[in-house]
Amino acid sequence: MLRLDLRSSRLLLALSLVLAAGCGDDASPDVDASLDAAMDAAADAPARDAAPRDAGVDAAPTDVPEKGPWSLQPTTTGFSVRWESQLAPAVAAVNYEPVAGGLMLEATGSSSSRVIAEDYGPFPPLSDEPDLAGTYFINEVQVTGLEPATCYTYEIVDQAGFTGRACTLHAPDDHTTPIIAYVVGDTNPALGHTVPLFDNQDPRQAEFVIHAGDVQYYMSIVESWQAWFRMMSPMLEAAPFMPCIGNHENEKLDELNDYYLPLFTQASAEADATADRYHYETGGVHFFVLNSEIEMNADSEQILWFEAKLDEVEADPNYRFSIVYFHRPLYSFGGYSPSEANRAVIEPILTSHRVPLVIAGHMHGYERFEVGDVTHITSGGGGGLIDNIDENLPPLPADAAIRVASGAIYQSLLLTIEGNVIHGVVMDDMGTVQDSFDKTVVIP
Repeated sequence: MLRLDLRSSRLLLALSLVLAAGCGDDASPDVDASLDAAMDAAADAPARDAAPRDAGVDAAPTDVPEKGPWSLQPTTTGFSVRWESQLAPAVAAVNYEPVAGGLMLEATGSSSSRVIAEDYGPFPPLSDEPDLAGTYFINEVQVTGLEPATCYTYEIVDQAGFTGRACTLHAPDDHTTPIIAYVVGDTNPALGHTVPLFDNQDPRQAEFVIHAGDVQYYMSIVESWQAWFRMMSPMLEAAPFMPCIGNHENEKLDELNDYYLPLFTQASAEADATADRYHYETGGVHFFVLNSEIEMNADSEQILWFEAKLDEVEADPNYRFSIVYFHRPLYSFGGYSPSEANRAVIEPILTSHRVPLVIAGHMHGYERFEVGDVTHITSGGGGGLIDNIDENLPPLPADAAIRVASGAIYQSLLLTIEGNVIHGVVMDDMGTVQDSFDKTVVIP
């Protein structure tokens, strides 16, 4: 197999990063520094597997996890653990115990195969971790019978070191125990800024992870799904992963069906959840996840479901309020003009229901808008090249007065909900707090 020196592809990578890596039209002005970080991350980061996956070497398939583990589908009494391997294990199983200590138990699950038809990355700098065509197995274990509002550690049986942490949701009438969520969007860890976010604002503080879309970037060239899972393991192993779909989930033919959908859906355990939209609830706070990459017309299936589900949950006497997230923001000045049509559909629903917070990504940076009683957060600084966050400022003068915080920064957001107060802390990849806010929700 032809092997080029890692640095020989510098020009190609630089051009591709400038033209393609971002969601908007502008790339970071510091492309050379970002490229160096990408090269270093791709070349030097330690592999999680026993040996790097090499496109030029035929290795015998094993049941050692290729990707993962990660958790999803949290409920008040359980969660699901998922991982991928080249061979199905004899028995898909995990051992688990409370973080605070207690009896270790075992849960068993099942394996299902999927076929990847197309290679990606059999050339430097991805030659050690390409996505290769072949048959793979998604292994899944449902852990049940647990206590609400409790965190557990787990380990894949017969795979020492493949461990994680997952937390159960709060009972609907538990309105006193704090709810903690980690928020990040537009993660492109091969460029070198995503993992420092985890180092400085540890996702293990949280009970679940909200991802605002654009999970992985083939368009940055220096990243594969295989490499993404290794680099993102500090987040994936920290808490249940609850993402929404972004535009970069479908960069290559069949990528959405080959990777995102089998790996991350169904994220919610609720029976009516779909890949496009779902709902989960913890301690009387309800989370709604929508897909801004498909129609959001007033008569579209997901908007009809969203409005009807809001009506349904608000009738529950334990209801506190709802938080909504999707990829493309309704308010932003970055390299993307918000959809006036989507805003016209969604805003009346927000204002007629108790929805104090909307989270989005897509614009690579951070913004906070205060729109009446609703706070709109753009949390898209998860690792993709930073956008010009003021690109659309002149054409949108009416929105300028309501943008109260912003930054051309890599960032994550930690949300803590206590009673009727939402507290947010925004931290950059250097460990500096860039914004904080308290949102008091009026609950009749």
